[in-house]
Amino acid sequence: MLNNNWQKFEVWLSNLNTDRVDLSPKLSAFVAERIAQYPGSAENTQYLDPYVEKFGILPMLTDWTDAIGILPDGAVRMFCTDSSWSGGYEGLRKLDEGQRKVDSGWNFLLAVLEGARKYPLLGSIVPALPDYMETCTVCLGSGRRLDEPVHLCDCRGLGLIIQREERVSLVHRMGKRWRNSWPW
Repeated sequence: MLNNNWQKFEVWLSNLNTDRVDLSPKLSAFVAERIAQYPGSAENTQYLDPYVEKFGILPMLTDWTDAIGILPDGAVRMFCTDSSWSGGYEGLRKLDEGQRKVDSGWNFLLAVLEGARKYPLLGSIVPALPDYMETCTVCLGSGRRLDEPVHLCDCRGLGLIIQREERVSLVHRMGKRWRNSWPW
């Protein structure tokens, strides 16, 4: 039996289909159109242009050496974006490796949430969230710090947190445990 919402969330993440999302013909056409318009468009960064053209993918989330994007058929894929990263992480990622499946439910969820923020029409690809999740009160759901938007919020970029009751009860339990260990 799962005894807290964090454990439930980890199980929920591990059960996500990180391979693809269902796209309607309208959304598929939207993704294809955005891919065609991406090079040189206002919302991109120039270093992603060659990957968009090479892989026919619409970037949703970029990280230090990888990005996650969506294809018009609904496949969600990762790809390396750093040609100087020769082997590095896991010794497997090389620039010409091409696309690969998303490596975790966490990265998949970050990507689809960020994709929906960038392209609101993609909001329908975000999976139904568990009922114990709520909008982060620090970043107001943006996933970025309001005072320094370049940095991720303490919610690790999700814009979501486990409901307050769980966090309060965890603090309460830890406080009780600490108080019981005090010598006075």
